[in-house]
Amino acid sequence: MHHTLLLFDIDGTILDAKGAGGKAWSRTAKQHFGDDFTIKQVQFAGNLDSIIYRQTAEHNNITDHHQHHEAFKSAYLKALHEELNQHDVKSHAGIDELIAQLNHLAQTGAPIMLGLLTGNYTEGAHLKLQAVGIDPAWFAISACGDEAQSRPDLTLLAMQKYESLIGVKANPKRIIVIGDTPKDVDCAKAHDCYAFAVATGPFSVEDLLKSGADTAVSDLSDHTPLFNIMDRITTA
Repeated sequence: MHHTLLLFDIDGTILDAKGAGGKAWSRTAKQHFGDDFTIKQVQFAGNLDSIIYRQTAEHNNITDHHQHHEAFKSAYLKALHEELNQHDVKSHAGIDELIAQLNHLAQTGAPIMLGLLTGNYTEGAHLKLQAVGIDPAWFAISACGDEAQSRPDLTLLAMQKYESLIGVKANPKRIIVIGDTPKDVDCAKAHDCYAFAVATGPFSVEDLLKSGADTAVSDLSDHTPLFNIMDRITTA
């Protein structure tokens, strides 16, 4: 049986971490590479943590960064946990209700499946979700920033995981990528999926539509647009 697969970004889409990730990153980098380390001029939004690590290291002229990645990652995740506990991390409008409703539908036999498509390290993704009371186990599939080399590769990875789990190939026409940046839109379009954009991050509705989003909304307080699209692609 084919499912409609909903792939959610985390930062800017599900929640606002109030800068906890950036602070944890800066703390860890300074501890590992010195107080002069800077994370300026590197785009965090929509990027993979593994790529952010490489770009920030190269920007700071660290040539042997590959040797330090695992130690950095471990220390960063510890710092992230601490920062999340110190910040008033909030889920965005309508998200708690939407994910609870979708999870209930999935658990009661509806042909839908929840997934994560995020640039966060896998453990970092779980920490952020738990910080706003969302159980990572609600997402049957996850494609995270330590599992791929580029953002569009995450979509392909999610499709492969779907096939492994269900036993049938994922139908791109039944996949909705939900995110807040043009890079999330690119993830969808690279594999002919539906790009549902939400302007709860750094980009406006207009920005997201210009980037190629099929639909863009200001937030997810009204679930109707998403459910209408789900109905349409299920019966297509």
